[in-house]
Amino acid sequence: MSDRAHHLAKASERFWSKVERKTKEECWLWMGARRQKGYGRFRVEANGHGYAHRFAYELLVDEIPEGMTIDHLCRVPSCVNPAHMEVITASENALRAARSRGVSVSPSALIERLQALYDAGVRDFATRDMKALWESNGLSRQWAQKHLKRLIEAEALGYSGEQQRYLLTKRPAVA
Repeated sequence: MSDRAHHLAKASERFWSKVERKTKEECWLWMGARRQKGYGRFRVEANGHGYAHRFAYELLVDEIPEGMTIDHLCRVPSCVNPAHMEVITASENALRAARSRGVSVSPSALIERLQALYDAGVRDFATRDMKALWESNGLSRQWAQKHLKRLIEAEALGYSGEQQRYLLTKRPAVA
């Protein structure tokens, strides 16, 4: 057995000792250390802690592609049952989380609101208006910062408002 395989086997053994495993339909609750929002924390490599649900998914299903995240379909952050998970983009995950909290908003509506603030001269994602936009829609500060940065970069490249909106919705980043 290679060192990596041995290390993974030991990690797997430690992992399962911290899981309250039930039927496939039920949540498998992480009983170990948790992060602030309830997600399980699990140390796989010597270089730091990762998420328990991501380890479970990769152990039992497949590798999570670069730039993708896991959505808990059951909405239980401490659940590590891969049958309750789906690999999606971070922006889709943010929208689903917002909807689960009762916020009904479409991505294009958010982009329109962000564009309106930008057109009104807002360039700082921490302003009161920008903060109200992302907080009232259940989105993260990172979402606002990333999208505002894209608008600023698009403007620097000479793109019009319509082109800027297209870049926000269709492209991962402005080149």
